Amino acid sequence: MRGHVRKRCPKPAAGLPPCASNCGHSWAYVVEVAANDGGRRKQVWRSGFRTKREASAALAHALVEAEGPTASTLRVEQYLREWLEHLHRKPATLATYRRMLDQRLVPAVGDVLLAQLTGETLRNAYASWLAVVSFCRSLYGRLGRNGYKLPRHGLEPFYGQIRHPP
Repeated sequence: MRGHVRKRCPKPAAGLPPCASNCGHSWAYVVEVAANDGGRRKQVWRSGFRTKREASAALAHALVEAEGPTASTLRVEQYLREWLEHLHRKPATLATYRRMLDQRLVPAVGDVLLAQLTGETLRNAYASWLAVVSFCRSLYGRLGRNGYKLPRHGLEPFYGQIRHPP
């Protein structure tokens, strides 16, 4: 979407000079919205602003609102799923990304608001995931390579996070 700011002044009568800069008329912004069914462009006007700066600020706010949800209302899971939808990769790569997202990222930070996501949150999620991986690797190293099955009791919380031992 595009938009611009302009002064709302009536057209002067024939033979009169154009409106002076301090005429006291209001400012307006115009937003270009999607074309209608007939292919004609459509404009939305909002006026009544005392200064050009007020109209520009309102235009910026209107353009941001029209773009969709902001970082203050969008959750990390929603953002990552939208990102994945618009990503152009091979199907196998997308399947891997989707699996990583479902198994690791969404359980750890999916409920966090995008605006509140910090490096500390990501470091904590990564550290907890590494703890689970190292725990499973230690069990696999002691039991799995010797031909024994991994014990099922006591490991239930980890089955959703790690599917196969490395």
